[in-house]
Amino acid sequence: MPPLISIITPCLNRVDYIDEAVRSVLDQQYSPIEHIVVDGGSTDGTLEKLRRYNHVTVMTGKDTGLYDAINKGIRSSKGELIGLLNSDDTYKKDVFSDWAQQFERHPEADVVSGNAVIFKQIASQPKTILRYLDYGFGGLSVYDVLTDARYPNTRLYRKRLFDQIGLFDPSYRIAGDGEFLLRAALAQVKNVRFPRFVYEYRQHPGSLTINTSDAQWRPALEEELYIAQTYLVKDDLPMSAKVLLQGWRVKMFWRGIKKALQNNHSSLTWHYVMNAIRSILWWPMAGTLFLGSKIARFPNIKYRIGQAKLS
Repeated sequence: MPPLISIITPCLNRVDYIDEAVRSVLDQQYSPIEHIVVDGGSTDGTLEKLRRYNHVTVMTGKDTGLYDAINKGIRSSKGELIGLLNSDDTYKKDVFSDWAQQFERHPEADVVSGNAVIFKQIASQPKTILRYLDYGFGGLSVYDVLTDARYPNTRLYRKRLFDQIGLFDPSYRIAGDGEFLLRAALAQVKNVRFPRFVYEYRQHPGSLTINTSDAQWRPALEEELYIAQTYLVKDDLPMSAKVLLQGWRVKMFWRGIKKALQNNHSSLTWHYVMNAIRSILWWPMAGTLFLGSKIARFPNIKYRIGQAKLS
């Protein structure tokens, strides 16, 4: 019998998107599936929509944020395999069967990682692809996670992994998925790439994952810098990981400089400049790695930006 897949969806006031998310699970040609929606207290009609779906288990109640909600869902799940679906995103059609089969073919695998797209949609118009997240996004090494593979929703996890390395850290508001994947990379969990598009990220102003607004960049950046600092002081961190983390930290400072300049925030610009200089002077290798990444643009990662329609 195929393994039970438990899909965890954290949710808060997603009345405009929750139907599409739920149906993308319902329409999978796979059984058995358990879909758990953890709602933090929606007041916009989301809960009324969820009551239409008898197969969905809805957990309601206050939580401390996104990652607390995800953890609640994981703890209550019964599946051998765990998937994470945002309430404003969707799965690609008919991917679960082939995705789950990868675990049968690779019994040693803790994670099977697929590809994704980022899309936008205006009203009832067709979805439009903004970006493909393919080959380079399916890795789970420290390098992969620190470059551009911090997408937890494109992966299926064995539930035992959460017993092994722990759940998501609920103290983060935005960057907890990156911290979790970094933890997994450092634990050298077994990851298998699944070269198929499995997930669709929706870009819109209210998204925590795919959001280009100026209001979101600084909280996300500060959390990522905190992750780097937290791990860099660990005595047991391998030197190779320290070098990569320092390079990533300098890259984050550079991103902060650019954003602060764009927003005409001179004191914040100076703050990030001074911290970047201190990092490079303390760890010259970090500067070398950063400059090398700017030149090479991480060639294993493909960017295809266009206006293609999403089937």
